[in-house]
Amino acid sequence: DADCTIPEEFAKEANALQSYARDSDGKIIEEWNYLDNFFKLYNKVLLDRVAISQDKAEMSKENSELRHILKQYLDGISVNEDVLSQANPLLVINNESNIHQQS
Repeated sequence: DADCTIPEEFAKEANALQSYARDSDGKIIEEWNYLDNFFKLYNKVLLDRVAISQDKAEMSKENSELRHILKQYLDGISVNEDVLSQANPLLVINNESNIHQQS
């Protein structure tokens, strides 16, 4: 009978060199769970990026619409070459508007 046990000093050293982590409860996480946890976090980040990208597109569209509305408002209360060259219901000169009546 050959003794196949590992001496205690080597066993302690081997245990110290094992790679492991602890979860939020302090329990040891097995090495093969590292990758699983990594991919859970990685996928969450990817989903967050997609959501942010979609939000950005929606906000950009809304921003463009609001800029257009603001330009219409400012054109309605302003007098400059651009405004004078376009139809403006607020512009009346000598009792005539530059809006053409449809017949």
